[in-house]
Order: sequence, then structure tokens, then C-alpha cells
Amino acid sequence: MPSAVSKTSPKSGWLFPFILFCFAGAFSLYPPLDPDLPWHLKVGQQIWKGQFPFADSFSHTMTGYRWVDHEWLTDALMFVLKSIGGYILLAIPFILAFLAAFYLAVRTGRLLAGEREPNKLLEFALGIWGLLTVNSVLGTRPQILSLLGFSAVLYILVLFFLGRGNHLKWLPLILLVWANLHGGYAIGLVLIFAAYFAVFSRWLSGKLGFFSLEGGGELGLTAAKPLAVAGFLSLVAVCINPYGPGLLYESFRTATDSYARTHIMEWLPVTITQTQGLLVFVMLGFALAGALIREITIPWFYYFFLLPLVYLGLSSYRHIPLLVLVLLPLIYLTFGSLKAVRLFFSETFHRSFAWKKGFFQTLLNLSLVVCLGGLLGMRGLEFVVYSLYQGERDQAAEQPAGAVAYLLDHPREGELFNTYGWGGYLIGRMDGVRVFIDGRMASWKSGDQHILETYYDIIDLQGDWQAELDRYSVTQVLLAPEEPLISALSLIPAWHETYRDDIAVIYEKYP
Repeated sequence: MPSAVSKTSPKSGWLFPFILFCFAGAFSLYPPLDPDLPWHLKVGQQIWKGQFPFADSFSHTMTGYRWVDHEWLTDALMFVLKSIGGYILLAIPFILAFLAAFYLAVRTGRLLAGEREPNKLLEFALGIWGLLTVNSVLGTRPQILSLLGFSAVLYILVLFFLGRGNHLKWLPLILLVWANLHGGYAIGLVLIFAAYFAVFSRWLSGKLGFFSLEGGGELGLTAAKPLAVAGFLSLVAVCINPYGPGLLYESFRTATDSYARTHIMEWLPVTITQTQGLLVFVMLGFALAGALIREITIPWFYYFFLLPLVYLGLSSYRHIPLLVLVLLPLIYLTFGSLKAVRLFFSETFHRSFAWKKGFFQTLLNLSLVVCLGGLLGMRGLEFVVYSLYQGERDQAAEQPAGAVAYLLDHPREGELFNTYGWGGYLIGRMDGVRVFIDGRMASWKSGDQHILETYYDIIDLQGDWQAELDRYSVTQVLLAPEEPLISALSLIPAWHETYRDDIAVIYEKYP
């Protein structure tokens, strides 16, 4: 019996995909406002000049520090793209990688559901849901590439558990490229280890008979061999980089740095009191609802991917996108397995957004097209303006453009103390001026103390902060007006305010 969808005209079902496309486009066209972007471009420029980043040369506090730039290849490519097509061309690969990551996530959901024919409307809807949940992390940022790498590895491992292990051959190549693009490659290794542990647990459960792992492919311990080979080759591939095995050590050191994890905003644990945290907990609830519904069987192996990602995702805002990418397939499985939901998306909802006869329906649909098309156009215009005009970009990102212009016009002997979040901008805009701290240095140590801890001691007036400024020969301080250090310097005769605007204040020390 033909479905209701088949009775509609060929053009009747395009409206809802158009709506979703507008939403995806509008919320993906994020201008290049990442505060670390300038230093990425500066490093990329140096790489093409033959100056590879093996040691720090941008700060005066950690000059010569052994720096492992796990994003070196991304930095080099970013500089080339920006040189050829400006910030517009630079942003496009990251937008496409972001969208591709969510596309692969919903495709993984189709694999779990055992579907050959896609439910495109459900895929679109879930993709948009995930995109909106993590929209705040979108931008021209190297970590966006890790989202695509994560989705690709997860997709291949799910194929393996469903009996299509021939795709494992791609894992070493993916990890090779990924390890040179961004340090997030480590989560790819975690997924491979989780898959191996899943196979071993399945074998052990059958051997001992303590518990049963149901759903998904039927794998014996022999399946661990090709997976182990792929995992070993992937580990070797990760070491093929300018830093060799040192990249692995740097990833471990950064991941286990408890001080940075408690003092950098994006590394803090997720709470339900913030909007993004609430959205993630709602998504987690929908994903886990499938485990409570009798008609739905979550494949046993997927729990081995889910559990570590739930821990990582809830322990740090930075990992929320990874958690969302592993939850989307479960939500697809849950919704796609319920007949009422499938009917809603395949017929009822589809026909609701079809061109029909009648003035009211036509007017409603036309209004949707105009409004959402206008939204996409406005976001596109905003993206172009911020990409083309430095001043607009600096203002939107709240960067101290005016203060930087002043510092360049009034050079001083001595060193600069700057806000942590402005370090990357200063590196990109001020040739020859070294910063106190920037986004690369969150886990760097000077002796037994983090340079980030020294920074917070000074900015929060802890301990002998004046002696710390003298130790680093600081004669210029660039901070936001509301910082306690600004108020303290205003009371010291040797320090004079020489510049102020709505974003930044400069104090300079005179004998």
C-alpha cells in the first residue's frame, strides 16, 4: 500500500529540508572570532618561512620552553588559506568539517538501527538538534577538525562490530592525519581501545557466563586480531609527526593537568544551570530513554563508547561536542525504532510542510521561506562583514585593537603583562612584542609552578604580586578595566594610566 508521501507531488516535500538547511546554514556561518586565531596564523607563517615551532618565542616568561605544537599542520594550512582567500576561505573548511561530523553521527545512528533506506527528515532534524546544542563552540578553531576525526573513527568501529571489518584499514591513515592536525587525536585512540575492550568483554562474558551482552554483531575473540593490528598501526601513525612520540607524552601531560582543568573556563565541569549544560542533559536523557523501552535494543558494544564519553563530556565543557556526537546515534536509534515517530517524520510531518492548495497554507509556507531565507541571508552578511573588516572583527571579539595601536606607537623598554585571553591576539598583531601569557600556555610550568598560576596570583593580587611583576621586568600592563590589578596600580605612584577605552586599560611604570 503506497504511503501518503508517495501521493504528493515531487515538489511537495522540499519545504522542510529547506527550513532545516536554512537553520544549519544560519548557525554554521560563524565568523572567525576565535581569540587564538591570530597566533595560529602567525605560527603558520613562520612554518612556511622554515621556522618550525619546537620552542617558544612569543612569550618573555617562558622563552625557549619546549613547545609541542600539536596543531602545526592546521596552522600551516590556515595561513595558506587566509593568504589565498582571506578569512572567508579560511572559515569554510571548518564549517564543512563541523557539518560533516554531525552528518556522520546521524549516519552512525542509521547503522545502529539497521536501516538501509534513510529517514532523511529524521536525520536532518537530529543533525540540527546536535548542531544547536554545541553551536557555541563553532568557529575557525583547530579542535573542530577533531570532531570530524572522532565521528569518522566511531563510524568505522560501528561498521566493524556490524561485520564490516574491512573498513578498519582506514584507521591508521585517519589517525596519521588527525595527529598532525590537532591533539584531539587521543580520543580516537580511546575509541579504538574501547572497541578492543568491548570484544574482550564479550568473549569473557561468554566464557564465564556471568552476564550477557546482547544486541549488535556476533563477535568472537578472533575479531580482536584485525582490530589490534589496526590499533597498533594507528598508534605508530600517531608518532609520525615532527615531535615523534613526544606528542603522546604532551597529550598525556595536558590531559592530566589538574590545575589547568580547574582554572580554564572551557575545561570546567558541565552544570545544568547553564544553557548548554541543560541542553546536553536533555539530550542525554533522550538517548538513554532507549534503554528503558522494550522495543529498542541498544547494541552491547556501543555502551563501551558511550560510558567514557559521558564521563569526558560531563567533566569538561570542551568535550561536550564529542558527547553529543556519541549521543546522536542513540537518539536516532530510539526515535527510528518507534513506529509512531517514524510515521510522524515520514508522512504526517512531511505533508505538513508541503505546498497545498488554499490561501492560508500557501501564505504560511511562503512566510517560512521568506523568514528563514532572510535569516540565512543576515547571518551570511554578518559572516562576510566580520571576515572582511578587521575593525568589525576586533570589536565583535572584544579585542583590544585601540590599546594595541597605542602600544605600537609608544614602544617602551621592559616587558608586557597582558590578559590571558588577549595573548593570541597580541602575538598576531604585535611583531616583536612578547606576551606574558597566551592560550598555548595553560599547562606550561616554570619550575614547579604553572605560569598560569603566576598569572592569577598577579591579577588577583595574591602574595607578593609586585615582586612578580619586577621579576619579569614588567613595565606595561594591559588588562580589562574591571580587573582588581588595575585598581591596585592606580594607587601606586610609579604606575600611570596612559590609555583607556571601553575594552582595555594600559598602565605603565616610570621611575
